[in-house]
Amino acid sequence: MLVVDDEMVLIKDYINILLVNDHYFKIEMKECYYHINGKNIMIHYLDNYEIRLSGQIDVITYDKF
Repeated sequence: MLVVDDEMVLIKDYINILLVNDHYFKIEMKECYYHINGKNIMIHYLDNYEIRLSGQIDVITYDKF
């Protein structure tokens, strides 16, 4: 599940974090990959269930398996 608002992106029930830096974030979900592009992307909270990101998010795309 992906929730987006003005200040953060919340990702729940993820499988694996594949790539992260300050302008790109890729994560594996149950049925797809999410690609998040932007600026100053930071992880503010991380556990085995959810991740919270902040920064200037420009584009969110996904690829189905």
